[in-house]
Amino acid sequence: MMRLFKLGHAILWGVFLAAGWPPLQVEAQLTVAEFTEGNRESWYLIDSDTSTLSVETEAGQLGSLPELNFAAKDPSSLQSIATHFPAINLKEAGDSITLQFDVRHNHEGFVNRGFRFGLFDSNETRFTEDGDYDLSPVSLDDNGYFAILDLGSKTTADSVVIRESSNHTTERLWNGTAIASDDNDTAPDLLMLTRYINFTYTLTLTRNSDGNVDIVLKNNISKEHGAMQTTSSVTPTLSFDTLYFATSGSTANFAIDNVLVTSNLSSSQNPSIDIDKSSLVKSDGIDKKKVQVGVYVDVCAGQSVRKLLLALDRYKDVSVTLLKAVDIQEGKLAGLDVLMQPGGSAGVQGRNLGTIGREQIRKFTHDGGGYVGFCAGSYLASTYYSWSLNILDADIVDLEHWARGTGTVELALTNSGKEILNTKENEISIYYGQGPLFAPGNQSDVEDYETVATYQTEIAKKGAPEGVMVGTTAIARGNYGNGRVFCFSPHPELTEGMEHLVYYAIENVKRNRVN
Repeated sequence: MMRLFKLGHAILWGVFLAAGWPPLQVEAQLTVAEFTEGNRESWYLIDSDTSTLSVETEAGQLGSLPELNFAAKDPSSLQSIATHFPAINLKEAGDSITLQFDVRHNHEGFVNRGFRFGLFDSNETRFTEDGDYDLSPVSLDDNGYFAILDLGSKTTADSVVIRESSNHTTERLWNGTAIASDDNDTAPDLLMLTRYINFTYTLTLTRNSDGNVDIVLKNNISKEHGAMQTTSSVTPTLSFDTLYFATSGSTANFAIDNVLVTSNLSSSQNPSIDIDKSSLVKSDGIDKKKVQVGVYVDVCAGQSVRKLLLALDRYKDVSVTLLKAVDIQEGKLAGLDVLMQPGGSAGVQGRNLGTIGREQIRKFTHDGGGYVGFCAGSYLASTYYSWSLNILDADIVDLEHWARGTGTVELALTNSGKEILNTKENEISIYYGQGPLFAPGNQSDVEDYETVATYQTEIAKKGAPEGVMVGTTAIARGNYGNGRVFCFSPHPELTEGMEHLVYYAIENVKRNRVN
């Protein structure tokens, strides 16, 4: 039986799913926001009389459909927006609530802890003002959980923090007990909100058997493998009826849409709902129809790895597993079809993988797996260094001037390269970020590589001599044992309109599986 609730322009409907039995859980989904032209009913601008809150219907950041536009104009203080929804109570172990939304911003600088969002219990002190700014004092005794994200292109040691709120603070989403943080400043922060990119964030709170709250924060590139997971035991909040978004230190313009609150509650809280168990589906593990791609996201994987993951997220027939060096060392490449090593620092990546990790990659590739390298990952694949993988028989030209600068270059495609990359164009423009200039190596036990593209133009900055880069190999592919290797010196994942080359590389090297 389906139950409908009206909340301004919000609708609650039952979606009946289960992961197993018993206890039976019933999922209900609350559409908090399906914005229509000029209508932001039930949404409130809090803490600021300078910021604006409106619904944009044309040329929005997220697309052509109406979206909520939150323009933060006072960087000196916290500025927040909020809405209410019917209360959801986590009464039994396994009960959960999830907040999911799409967001994009246009701030060009870096803002430490610039964006926040979370789920709260209003303690029955709901907003009632309808204006753009709530002029009346509003109670601050809300309790709940919220995430803090950096804005920009680089991260700091505390770029993502999940906290439990405190009812003693003077502002919401400001202070509280720190529960978890990303304190690894040497690895890319997959959860950070980068400008000019559409992200989907998910915050899930689940009551555990101890009566505490398990927390999972993820987005569409981190997914489950790169999610932040922790447990809060500090006076747990178990009832929720309010969600907040906030910014601090920013004058960014935020676009927010597709805001969903989903609850998964024990069936005892929904006695009137009948469930047809024959319609419930259980998963049998890995979807064998998808290409299983592992991506290195550990120490000195550069910020480009986030763009790489976004490019991979476009393809529904690709399943991504995020890998640390220890995962590779422990043999977790087994079951994958392709390994991708992103840009960053090749030497540090190689040394971080260690002898064991590098040997695991060689074995994986030799036994039929595929390898795709980007910039640093291509340096790593070569036969040139002591920390190299030695799976692509390639030397590095003009190593002395490896830091020759960045910029857009032209590549000339070979005839086979045009076929591999599925294009009729003879040349393509692509972003270069100090990747390797390849030349054939001299390893007798590794097959010679095939040139897919060469550099037609060059970057010659920082004292690098002119005339060296042109004609060297920019994209190469080769065989290593039963596996295949594909290396990009430049960055298709960082070049608008060239992200599809990532997919063609996967298609070229993926393991041939017999189902």
